[in-house]
Amino acid sequence: MHARPHRPPTGRTRRLRRVLSGVLAAALAVPALLLAAAPATAAGFSVAGAPSIASSAWVGTPLSVSLAGMDISPAVDSYRVSWRWSDGTPRAVLESPDTDYTPTAADLGRSLYADVLLRGANGELYAIGTNLTGAVALRGFDEVPTLAVTGSGVVGEPLTVDVTGAWSPTPDDVEYVWHRYPVDAVVASGTGPAAATYVPTVDDIGSTFYVVATASRPGYADNTQTSTASTTVHLGSFAGVERPTVTGTGVVGSPFTAALDVTGTTPAPASVDFQWYRTDGTPVAGATSATFTPGLDLVGEPLYVVATLRGPGHQDFVTLGSDYSATVSPASFEGVGRPVVTGSGVLGTSFTASLDVTGTTPAPASVDFQWYRTDGTPVAGATSATFTPGLDLVGEPLYVVATLRAPGHHTYVTLGSDYTRTVSLASFAPGAAPVLTGHHVLTGTLTATLDTSAWTPRPQSLTYRWFLADGTPVAGETDATLRPTAALVGESVYVEVTAHAEGYQPYVIASAPSGTIAAATAAVSQPVVVTGSTVTVEVWGLLPDTDYALELHSTPAALGTFRSSSQGVLRATVTLPAGTTLGAHSVVVLLDGAEVARVGVTVTAPGVAPATPAAPVAAAPAVAAPAAAALATTGAGDASALLAVVALLLVVGAATVRVAARR
Repeated sequence: MHARPHRPPTGRTRRLRRVLSGVLAAALAVPALLLAAAPATAAGFSVAGAPSIASSAWVGTPLSVSLAGMDISPAVDSYRVSWRWSDGTPRAVLESPDTDYTPTAADLGRSLYADVLLRGANGELYAIGTNLTGAVALRGFDEVPTLAVTGSGVVGEPLTVDVTGAWSPTPDDVEYVWHRYPVDAVVASGTGPAAATYVPTVDDIGSTFYVVATASRPGYADNTQTSTASTTVHLGSFAGVERPTVTGTGVVGSPFTAALDVTGTTPAPASVDFQWYRTDGTPVAGATSATFTPGLDLVGEPLYVVATLRGPGHQDFVTLGSDYSATVSPASFEGVGRPVVTGSGVLGTSFTASLDVTGTTPAPASVDFQWYRTDGTPVAGATSATFTPGLDLVGEPLYVVATLRAPGHHTYVTLGSDYTRTVSLASFAPGAAPVLTGHHVLTGTLTATLDTSAWTPRPQSLTYRWFLADGTPVAGETDATLRPTAALVGESVYVEVTAHAEGYQPYVIASAPSGTIAAATAAVSQPVVVTGSTVTVEVWGLLPDTDYALELHSTPAALGTFRSSSQGVLRATVTLPAGTTLGAHSVVVLLDGAEVARVGVTVTAPGVAPATPAAPVAAAPAVAAPAAAALATTGAGDASALLAVVALLLVVGAATVRVAARR
């Protein structure tokens, strides 16, 4: 083997070496950093199990780290506890033996754990974490009392909260809130023994009271207890007082009557006054008599009444409220009929609804209408006595409902009317029929024109359909212009124009039939022509004043371009190219490259007398171009065929001479 020659390193190689050296140095540094950051664990330090803390955590209740159940060797000399939230946020770092942590309000809703760093007697370290607590919460009271309001209920005599049992642990504060019923209102609140007493006043007559007491202690959730109700607050001088009663229908305009039976009341009152109230405890303004006639402002509400007893030397006595009265309600209409509807239903015209109220009691202050579809759907915006239907309602009948209103009376909705006429499209008043213009020849065009100036209304759009004279549709022809095809030669056509306008029934009107559609016909002055000589071509049934090209086929040779007359006839004398292949050929008439007609000719060699000129020889109309294979491609027939043609020409010539001689 030969030693590989040494080559000096390139710049790229040097850069690569520097990068690799840096990476290697970094890789070697990482273990050193990790060893410096992690607590040292001596090879002989053995730990089995893990420290633990309580799974439940309460604000104000210390949490302790327990090493019980762990097997640690060598023995732990001391340890450090780092308390953290579940997301790792530090809360406290404590050294043994005082490592307990007491959660605060800041820890509410958070879970806690502890990182424990064990120190061996030989200075070895071992880090291990505890379990996670549940979310820190406020502790509840272990025991709670029951509350009752006691006292006579007499105005001026105290009502007191009677507590059976106690809160455990003892709260720092108890707040008492006094509530009055049936109108739930707070009448007093406070803390301490004084707040557990309330002295009712005259304003409290007829009410009962209950107390809501809230005990609070740091680190504990507030605890709320509600007492039973007190006796009803009352005046002490009257006894045997009943509740008032109420009679009446509640119809607006008819009175309610309140009564209070005082036969068992001691002493008998000198006077009894009344006050009428809404259900929310609001007094009805001015309603202070035994009889009260409700107005429209109270419709839909029942009422109740309170009686006030007075007597000389006695405190006024306010009774409890009566039972609720009948609900105040409007009066009702009587003798209401059904609405009736008139109108044709044609788009652009209106339906009219009316309601005969001559027999209705009372006469309504207003009558409103709503129009409906047959499925009961209200027609949007159709709320007047007259309604003009739109296109969306074509094909549907409608009906109308009337609504009667009057002060102090129920709104009355009638039965629906009979159905209207079905909504229908309007009709055109047509003008003249369409007119066909153009040329009814093959390659020509026929155009339908409709003068709509006399139409009412003028159509917004027109559509077209073409038909043969017998009514057969011309397939695919739906434009105003028809270009006759070979299939239409010999036929007469007409057009049907359909007028359209929004809101109107489409109207169909037909033109008169066209003339019979014809194809162009071509003829030549002589059927046999010597190559290089002339022949006259005549074509009729063409478009007027139009340029046509003439060609000699089968191998196309241009003969010239010629213009038709104003009557659509073309007459042209053309020269057959010298050297044209002998035999059968066709003179072809073309318009824009498309064949229109053709006529056959036979080309002969010089020295062979052509036939005596006679009337042009016509060819069949060129409806479809004959197959190219049917034409001579060289013009050279066999000798016998050529002789036969010459003999035929001689016979025709001789016959012509004899006829002339006879004359």
